[in-house]
Amino acid sequence: MKKIVLEKVINDHYHENDFNVSNLAKSLGVCESYLREYVHSKFLVSPQKLIETKRLIESIRLLKATHSIHDLAAKVGYKNTRSFRRAFKRVYGISHQQYKSKLRKLRRVG
Repeated sequence: MKKIVLEKVINDHYHENDFNVSNLAKSLGVCESYLREYVHSKFLVSPQKLIETKRLIESIRLLKATHSIHDLAAKVGYKNTRSFRRAFKRVYGISHQQYKSKLRKLRRVG
C-alpha cells in the first residue's frame, strides 16, 4: 500500500457520514489490523485520526465560506452537529463559532 493511495481514498470518501476505518480498509483491500499498523508506522496516528483530521481541515475551509453548522457538519462527514462541535473544540481548543468570529475580526482588520 502506498501513502498516496491511502490519502486519495480518504480524500474521496471523508465526506460520507458512514466512512470509517472499516470502510477505509475495505476500499484499500486490506484488513483493519494491517491498516492500523501501516498508518501508525507512516503517520504516527490511528486511521480514525487521519479521517477526523481531513474532516476538520475541510471544515475550516467551509467555515470561511459561512456555511450553516448543520450543512457544514454534513458536508465533512459528521452524522450530527454535536459530534462535529465536540471534535472541533477538542482539536482546535475553541468552538467553531469562536473560530468563525476570529476570522471575521481578522477580515475587518486586514
